[in-house]
Amino acid sequence: MANNALLLPSYSLALVRRQQSFIVENDIKAQYGNASILKDSRVVFNICGNTHRLIVKINYDVGIIFVKFVGTHAEYDQVDAETINAY
Repeated sequence: MANNALLLPSYSLALVRRQQSFIVENDIKAQYGNASILKDSRVVFNICGNTHRLIVKINYDVGIIFVKFVGTHAEYDQVDAETINAY
């Protein structure tokens, strides 16, 4: 995971404020079809040609994304996506 922090600039997520409300889970799934919506506001994205995974926790009320994990597919297989807190 040490070098995986370099992947973050190449993959950006933008929460776009629509009128009075922030994005919701359905918007994420519509925009990023390969995203997996987990419990506790977590989302897993397949990145870098599906060779890496990005796990984030989203505060939908204020539109903040917290990165919880970035790693290869093999590293992802070794973690619990619902509890990992690597960053």
